[in-house]
Amino acid sequence: MSRKSEIIEEALLLYAEKGYEGMTLKEIAKRVGVTAPAVYAFFKNKEDLFVHMCKGFLGTHFQIAFDHTQQLTKQTAEEKLESIVREIFVFQISKPMEIKVFLRLVLFPPDVVENDVMDEFHNLENKEMEIFEHIFRDAISNREIRNGDPKVYAESFILFMDGLFWQMQRMEEDAFWERFDRQWRNFWHNLKDQ
Repeated sequence: MSRKSEIIEEALLLYAEKGYEGMTLKEIAKRVGVTAPAVYAFFKNKEDLFVHMCKGFLGTHFQIAFDHTQQLTKQTAEEKLESIVREIFVFQISKPMEIKVFLRLVLFPPDVVENDVMDEFHNLENKEMEIFEHIFRDAISNREIRNGDPKVYAESFILFMDGLFWQMQRMEEDAFWERFDRQWRNFWHNLKDQ
């Protein structure tokens, strides 16, 4: 792991533990085993480090969706979307610290970087929307689902994922996956021609 990655990783852990105010460059440097000025070799200031940390974390979600879209060229839309959403939840379940950071970030973004972080969040959400719209457009063309607005379907899919995300925060893993399977079947069934 590069020194820059170590700094970002420790910043992530410290933010999860103590929030933005408790995330000092001095403490991050101490945890990494460098002097505080060494952190400035990579980042202009605390805000710059925080924005880099957030972009990396938020970008992972988009990368999962993008990678699956590129790899699953022969699958049906149903298979693509289920694979994407499963992989995102597997990632989230395997990274509880990052999810804690994400929740804190979305619910209580630090004022000093709120615009930068929210802009990045909306930018990545728009990119995900484009991917999902494309998949739904193909599904309509291939008659996998009933005719409709791919944008509305993509928005519904994101809302479906968001709802499951919040359920995941309150459930045991096995119970979550049981609910996921039921709700995925229901979600897809409702898109098909009746």
